[in-house]
Amino acid sequence: MARKKKIYNYEFIDCKQSLPSSVVVKCSKTGEEVRMYHKQLIKLIQNKYRNNWSLFKASYIKKGNKTDPDVDISEEYNTRPEGYRKYLITSYMWFKQDISLDASQKAAKLEFLDKCYYNRWGEGLELVIGRANVGF
Repeated sequence: MARKKKIYNYEFIDCKQSLPSSVVVKCSKTGEEVRMYHKQLIKLIQNKYRNNWSLFKASYIKKGNKTDPDVDISEEYNTRPEGYRKYLITSYMWFKQDISLDASQKAAKLEFLDKCYYNRWGEGLELVIGRANVGF
């Protein structure tokens, strides 16, 4: 008879999750799947993603994939834009769920954030967030 997997319950600022001891997460840049131990994953989300599960799903990049292969590492490489990327994704998800705004205000804010993201990274936020929801 197969052994029953133990489930661990965690509470993030945006939701509650039940995770097995070994979790498969997907890199938002390459789509590569990475297996992580649940405690390692929780510590990563708390420290790097402000304890926000949705932000983690939308913007997780596997270690080693943070730089583009076209970028010359010998030159100075600014990693600060990664924080701006997380900010745009979080803001977009927040305004998308915000019920206090009327439809035109919400559309204007979402369009502005989407345009900012597109100008810097070359793809729309809907695509990035939609891709992150697959495989979890």
